[in-house]
Amino acid sequence: MDTQIGACEHCGAKFNYELLHCGFADDIYSYCDSCGMTAILSLWDKRMPKLQDCSAHQEMCSAMEPFLHPCKCGGRF
Repeated sequence: MDTQIGACEHCGAKFNYELLHCGFADDIYSYCDSCGMTAILSLWDKRMPKLQDCSAHQEMCSAMEPFLHPCKCGGRF
């Protein structure tokens, strides 16, 4: 993996990050608006709602947001 260095837009603190590819996994993902934790959801899971405008290999569509629990930090995905 190729680690990059980023900077917080609020405080300027530096941090390492890596961009990852979902490949062919039929996953969608979302980030917590407070801490940045990632929620990765598999479209193969039978519990997933079938939403017409939510396709795989990309950021989660907004129609999926009501189905997610809050992040452990209290933020929202």
